[in-house]
Amino acid sequence: TNPETLVNISNLEILHLGLNQLSGQVPSSIFKISSLNIIILSSNSLSGSLPNDMCQHLPQLEVLYLHSNELSGNIPSSMGKCGNLKSQIPEEIGNLLGLELLNIEVIKGLTGQIPTSIFNIYSLKTIVLFNNSLLGSLPNDMCQHLPKLELLYLSWNELFGNIPSSMGKCSNLKNLSLSLNQLTGIIPRSIGNLTQLKELYVGFNNL
Repeated sequence: TNPETLVNISNLEILHLGLNQLSGQVPSSIFKISSLNIIILSSNSLSGSLPNDMCQHLPQLEVLYLHSNELSGNIPSSMGKCGNLKSQIPEEIGNLLGLELLNIEVIKGLTGQIPTSIFNIYSLKTIVLFNNSLLGSLPNDMCQHLPKLELLYLSWNELFGNIPSSMGKCSNLKNLSLSLNQLTGIIPRSIGNLTQLKELYVGFNNL
């Protein structure tokens, strides 16, 4: 099957092409079928990066499965425009060892805990998980393996617990936003070690 031929099916709601032998790049035309609710392309041999505008034309998308492929590159910033997605961030995201930018924001159907594997991606410079429905506490060692991290935006979720003292080990951090959560305790003294920090937002918590 050539997925490119499906773009003319203007009323298509479910596209399930998982567990096939598809290879090459994910056809950008798939992401222009505005009627789609479900896209399943998992367990193939798809490669390359996702199109930057992949969520510009998918206002009804609720399910997107792309795992078990050979995809590379950054997660598109337009992902936030798939505002009806209902899912969790998979633990396998930690396998993207060359990832520098992670931007998943304004998806109220995105629930569950932030996978601890994210905080082991040594190459990350930017983590934006702003305005979702993520919950749970931040791992105590979250900054042990993020020496390049410059921007961390976790505001407007449902995170609770303390701000980890290891935050002070994100030595290149310039922007830190944890506001509008349910964090408790005190702001750790180790934050004072962030000599590159320019912006700090921790308001609207229970600190």
